[in-house]
Amino acid sequence: MKVETLQELYAKELQDLYGSEKLLVKWLAKMAETADMMELRQALSNHVNEARVQTTRIEKIFQLHGERPVAKQGKALEGILREAEDDIAEANNPNIRDAMIVAALFHDVGHLVVDVHNSPESAVGEVDDNHEATGARILSPLFGPAVAQPVSLHVTAKRWRCTCEPAYFDQLSEASKLSLKAQGGLLSDEECLRFEEHHGFVDALSLRTWDDEGKVVGLTVGTLDDYVGIVNSLHAAWSRGRHER
Repeated sequence: MKVETLQELYAKELQDLYGSEKLLVKWLAKMAETADMMELRQALSNHVNEARVQTTRIEKIFQLHGERPVAKQGKALEGILREAEDDIAEANNPNIRDAMIVAALFHDVGHLVVDVHNSPESAVGEVDDNHEATGARILSPLFGPAVAQPVSLHVTAKRWRCTCEPAYFDQLSEASKLSLKAQGGLLSDEECLRFEEHHGFVDALSLRTWDDEGKVVGLTVGTLDDYVGIVNSLHAAWSRGRHER
């Protein structure tokens, strides 16, 4: 429709804004349901509530003008959210979810290979055994980058959270607090930005969060036997994919 007056332009912009807010409510709610990280899920849920408030306000503006609320969706925002839907579908891929479970199971395997903390020449917190890199090298040929990458970044995720979430440091175990300095301490602003821009940022934080939430005395958990099927299946899928390439 051709806009010829300021009133028509005003009505069109109001309809576009209303459509955008309604679309955000729908898609942000879907993203919140999919999010694994508690902090991300809460942030998305808060944004959903804010979008709902905005939607109600716009509806009242329509009423003040004696108009029925009409939503028109912009193609640009719809395209962005469609891309987000693709990401959600990818996140629901069972192989990807299994990869994060396997990464959580074996993220500290590097400690078993280079255990400097049990060496008489070093004390806990004084030497960094670089276990995340060692673990990633062990896991990469077995399961591929979907497992190895979050393992390689989980220490950086710890340093990032200590830098950007000061209260997080107080939640760490004593061993984690002691090892932080040896692992490089807090990140610089440049290092934080570089990590945030890394495509493995979200998975690394998810892995770190799972690691922290699992350190609860008396927490009921399964045994490694419960995950043998997932481990074997993921290894077989990765090996099969390598041979087919």
